[in-house]
Amino acid sequence: DLCDFEPIRRHLNEQKIIRKAITDEEKKANKEDRNQTAFKFGFCMVDGHLEKVGNFNMEPPGTFRGRGEHPKMGKLKQRVLPEQVSL
Repeated sequence: DLCDFEPIRRHLNEQKIIRKAITDEEKKANKEDRNQTAFKFGFCMVDGHLEKVGNFNMEPPGTFRGRGEHPKMGKLKQRVLPEQVSL
């Protein structure tokens, strides 16, 4: 009674319907885009050898959840700016 989650539920159901309505051609195009991005950012040259990068995606800002009894659990993560990233 305290919280009405119906608008959220409605939005999620709409998103589910939109995802199910995607055609096979659009799915293949999306998969190809993901593969190109993964190849572009997911590999690097180290001493002349092609190496796979462990993680090239950044997490969005939000609440840090952690695993187990992590001391930073519940703290807010700040947005990472491009200047803060080094390769």
